[in-house]
Amino acid sequence: MNEDAIILELRSAAKRLSAVEIATLAGKLTGASLTQASMITTFKQAFPDIPLRTLLDAGAWAAWAGT
Repeated sequence: MNEDAIILELRSAAKRLSAVEIATLAGKLTGASLTQASMITTFKQAFPDIPLRTLLDAGAWAAWAGT
């Protein structure tokens, strides 16, 4: 699945899924583990209206999880 298709799928999923479920879906669609950097990058591309500071704060789970 290419990047544009992933972004479209995530935007569509936003109407029915929570942010955590969208993050899980992003990992499945990209076929990669969801790191802090990949989550921020993917969400910023799919949802450009979300402020970067919010994405950075949301991505802090990686530091707590030891990843």
